[in-house]
Amino acid sequence: AALLSLQRFEDAVADSERSLALRPDYAKAHARLGLAHFLLGNYADSVEAYEVALRYEPDNRASLGYLEKARRKLRALRLAGEDGGDGGGGAPDRRGGRRRGGGGGGGGGCVGESG
Repeated sequence: AALLSLQRFEDAVADSERSLALRPDYAKAHARLGLAHFLLGNYADSVEAYEVALRYEPDNRASLGYLEKARRKLRALRLAGEDGGDGGGGAPDRRGGRRRGGGGGGGGGCVGESG
């Protein structure tokens, strides 16, 4: 959560992934991963993370809201001809050659965090 507040979104992705390696059913880590990807403009990854988070906490209103926002952003990118997997533009992602950044998304900090 602190990394998101500090706008260190790439570090927040890595931190969330470390948490999930230890506890794959931790809904909050999936939600933080979704928010970090959303704020990086990685909407497809954000959708995926929020869908998993909602399997564990199906009534989490923040996750439901950000899932819908990420889906809308992803649809808009696809309609504009982007591939939708990375938000379009940005720096290369050292994890798999995809690009990060660009496309940025609204919100900020730890919006939607609960419990």
